[in-house]
Amino acid sequence: KTCSYTYRLKAAVSSFTDELRILERLYYKSKNQHRMALFFKCVPEIRRYGKRTRRIRPPGTCRSFHASFIGLNS
Repeated sequence: KTCSYTYRLKAAVSSFTDELRILERLYYKSKNQHRMALFFKCVPEIRRYGKRTRRIRPPGTCRSFHASFIGLNS
């Protein structure tokens, strides 16, 4: 059975993935030109956090976390 939060989470992850792709493209196009700029200093860190978040696969992680609380086998 699919929980109601799953649909919202999938939509949020889809949006996050799109935004992460845009960030990757902006970084690729601008890294040499803006490397020393103050506004660009945090971009590599944000990229790392985004990759880590994508790597944990939030829908699956939340589903198994939810199942562990209500006693279901995932």
